[in-house]
Amino acid sequence: MEKALRKALLDDGEMDLQLYKYELEKDVLKIKQGIIDDKEDFAIAVTQNKNSVAMLLITKKGELFINEKAREKLKSMWIKTYAFNINYFFPSMLDAYSKGFYWINGIKLV
Repeated sequence: MEKALRKALLDDGEMDLQLYKYELEKDVLKIKQGIIDDKEDFAIAVTQNKNSVAMLLITKKGELFINEKAREKLKSMWIKTYAFNINYFFPSMLDAYSKGFYWINGIKLV
């Protein structure tokens, strides 16, 4: 599980569009509402299943970035801190997956 996440998020590995559609797409409106309610700048959701990983990034303007495009958008926002931040979030990602959930986090830019 961790190996697939590291490959997809840190080593520019391929992500799975079908996994995005199955696990994340249905919650887009709920995630958008969470961004508004919590006054966040964007939200990231990452899911995994066996060796597949999918990622969603939604901005407060409602822009959707899926999989590799989400990763690239996040890298452009976290130019110097992308790897550090992803490594920081790994434990909470693994905890969410171990409990049967996908990982989601709202972010406020400083």
